[in-house]
Amino acid sequence: MSTQIDSISERLVREGNVFRNTHTHSGRKVAITPQNSSMQHLCYARTRLDLTSPEVNFNTGNSETAIICVAGEAEFTVGKNKFSLGKHDAAYIPRGSQVRVRGKSADLAEFSAEVKGDYPLQIVRYADVRDDKALHFVTGGAA
Repeated sequence: MSTQIDSISERLVREGNVFRNTHTHSGRKVAITPQNSSMQHLCYARTRLDLTSPEVNFNTGNSETAIICVAGEAEFTVGKNKFSLGKHDAAYIPRGSQVRVRGKSADLAEFSAEVKGDYPLQIVRYADVRDDKALHFVTGGAA
């Protein structure tokens, strides 16, 4: 992860490998790393965009990164690519990418791990997954 990123320390509550309150800040904070958990490869960050922190910038370094929009909407610039994510949309961002995220109200969950290969940027729209029965299933209902 980038050296520009602050780790959450003051408000994060850690109970073993359960990390609570990862959403109680403005801006981007890395909450879980191999250094503070038993995760050997996975890092988790949370970005909250609001009026006090409407933009964040970071570099993915040697890590591939997946971002899921938990709430709101955010505009992304990844290298020369521009796109937006709405609620439940997701993006795969390749290693070595410079990322700029802007928005007035968004909550983004970020998952990353180091990778050696180079793979293309991918955008996954929630509506596409919801509408394609081959990509999901519904549980519950009559026995």
